[in-house]
Amino acid sequence: MQELSTITTDECNLVAVIDSLLNYQKMGIHIFLLEGEIGAGKTFLVAHYAQTLGIQCVNSPSFSFIQEYSLDSNQNYPQKPLKTNNKESYHQDLLLHVKQIPCIYHYDLYLKEYSAIQYEFLESLSKEGIHFIEWGNKEIATQLASLGFPNMLVTITTDNNNATRTYKFFSTI
Repeated sequence: MQELSTITTDECNLVAVIDSLLNYQKMGIHIFLLEGEIGAGKTFLVAHYAQTLGIQCVNSPSFSFIQEYSLDSNQNYPQKPLKTNNKESYHQDLLLHVKQIPCIYHYDLYLKEYSAIQYEFLESLSKEGIHFIEWGNKEIATQLASLGFPNMLVTITTDNNNATRTYKFFSTI
């Protein structure tokens, strides 16, 4: 597994992280395994990504295993500028790319045995859309890649005060 990039940012500024996710999606990665301690910001990242696409309510799928967020092709996607390196950008690439994403799938593997959910899990990962898997890890990422599911492992760590987060992106392809 190869580390591709690292981003360190404050808790609320996820523009660079979202940009990285979009760039990896353009390269054909549609499955993102999120690894981090409780409170590291796994659900926060998915919620921020979804809000960028106009979905306002994102909940952790802890008790349901999966949350599905459909994107209406007629939806008015946000047009407000996002700040990147102190410059404003309308993210035209984002708006064009979003129209190709029919759904966001948000999974939670916390305290779930991977083998027990494997069939349902793999069937769901076959659906077109973007897949975020909380409590993913290197072992699951490697298994999915060996089964023909290219993916990216994103590790999230925080400093002692939870003021900054570090996102590391690892490729399985």
